[in-house]
Amino acid sequence: MSLPVLEQDGRATLAAAEAQSALAAGDTPHARKMYGAAARLLATKIATPRQSDKHLFRFLAASQYYHGGLYRKALHLCRRVEQRLLPDEVRHLFPKFFHDVKSRAAPSYEKRVREELLNLLTRQENSRILEKLQEHPYVLQPGILAFLRAHACENLGNFPAAAIF
Repeated sequence: MSLPVLEQDGRATLAAAEAQSALAAGDTPHARKMYGAAARLLATKIATPRQSDKHLFRFLAASQYYHGGLYRKALHLCRRVEQRLLPDEVRHLFPKFFHDVKSRAAPSYEKRVREELLNLLTRQENSRILEKLQEHPYVLQPGILAFLRAHACENLGNFPAAAIF
């Protein structure tokens, strides 16, 4: 089976690219907004007549919500995806993704990540702090996120990166 043509006009792709650029710049509110827009554009394709395509578009839209930190919306779509109906090319990706979505949609998610960050900060594990912030960019407000990134970079001796944040 080959994957369907996902979008004719490329609007979802452009929205996702803009979101990725915003996320790289630390603008998490704009990234969230644009990933949400990409997800909504992909979700309009769910009405397609082919069952496998419907589940693929649900999966793809859920992935955009996930990348935008909109985990409950991603979970809502994931619960409607039937893995067996996904195309062979992507079917194996769904179980781990669904597990990650459920974990991040849990009420304890933000508290757990903040506690992990606090422990890393206490132990001055600056490289791990940067990794954790990259993995979970939506847990903190943009200003706090930038401050912690700058603090970790400065402690690692990366003064140019610290100055950027």
